[in-house]
Amino acid sequence: MSKRTPEEPEREERILMNIVVDAYGPEEQRVGWHCHLEGRLPFPFEAICAAPHRHSPLSVGQVVTVIGMSDIDDCEGGMRVDIEYESDADEDGESDELSIPLEQLDFVGRAAVDGEARNALDDWRYWRDRGYRFG
Repeated sequence: MSKRTPEEPEREERILMNIVVDAYGPEEQRVGWHCHLEGRLPFPFEAICAAPHRHSPLSVGQVVTVIGMSDIDDCEGGMRVDIEYESDADEDGESDELSIPLEQLDFVGRAAVDGEARNALDDWRYWRDRGYRFG
């Protein structure tokens, strides 16, 4: 586990008892997180790219619309969300969907003040920052 992120006993307890409860392996942990986040994030919502990620084309400061959780099969390495995305290659001007890592984003607008959504995102970041992984 990371020494950079101090342990928060209350958050650890909440994650253990509400998200990965009865999870006996990485697959069950992934399902627990996916269901937890899907039920608490206010889709669709506006988000800002808060950090670069090697598996994402977003730039820090870029605002996107998050439309839902990515398919659970796409979340083996961590939780991912689908965003509306218009690449330079889209000649028709229509947005496509793109799956990106959830930890790359932060809330803006109404979602930023939703306590349940904020806690869910913060719990996910904490879990990842503490070094927990699926498997």
